[in-house]
Amino acid sequence: MRLTSRMLRRIIAEEVQNLNTREIFVEGTNERPVQVTPAYINRIIQEELNLHRDRQRLAEARQRRLRARRIAEARQRRLRARRIAEARRRRSRNYY
Repeated sequence: MRLTSRMLRRIIAEEVQNLNTREIFVEGTNERPVQVTPAYINRIIQEELNLHRDRQRLAEARQRRLRARRIAEARQRRLRARRIAEARRRRSRNYY
């Protein structure tokens, strides 16, 4: 995931907006401008990376569940076909 300057500006703007909506304290006014330090940027990047990793982990888990379900369904289809074939064989045999 490449982080461009445009994405970084958007992320910082979202973070500042989130701080303002929480009303913990107000920043970004003329009296109190937002001071974006390297530590603040690194924290934002780390949070975004963690969110990305969580999404990836959830997507991989979803794929594993789907794959396991498909395997189980295929196994059930094979068993059902085998039972039907065996029943047909039994029915077709005439012992008299």
